[in-house]
Amino acid sequence: MKMAKIPFDIDKEFLKENVEYQIDRMRINRKRDKSKTSKINLFSGFAAAATTALIGLSKYNENLEDVLQVSALIISAALTIVLSWDKLFQHKELWLISARGLRKFFELKEDIDHAEKTGSLTPELLKDLYARYKSILEEGVDSSVKCNTPRPV
Repeated sequence: MKMAKIPFDIDKEFLKENVEYQIDRMRINRKRDKSKTSKINLFSGFAAAATTALIGLSKYNENLEDVLQVSALIISAALTIVLSWDKLFQHKELWLISARGLRKFFELKEDIDHAEKTGSLTPELLKDLYARYKSILEEGVDSSVKCNTPRPV
């Protein structure tokens, strides 16, 4: 995506600080959303297995039949709530968005460092790198908004 010409000078140190800040932020977001995704997947598997086992066991013990069936119903209802919550917030998709953004910010950081070490960091190149920074930010926001926009059922 080609951005409009930047009409002002870019401060190299400030750009580097901003890139580092975004890397730190995306690491936190990626870790949080990956953790939530993993916990939801583990709970889903456990709840499905427990529900099946409780229903099966209820047929073998008439004294506990009602307790086991009600327990299965409660676990099944909890699973529905957790999966609905996950569908609303889409932690897996947010995790992947953060991972892609993090990779792009690392690439940008490497390019800035390389250009700086080789002495090729001209004001024009710095403007191009800043434009990439803004583009990565915009792409992340667009992806997050798209991810959390309600879809017709």
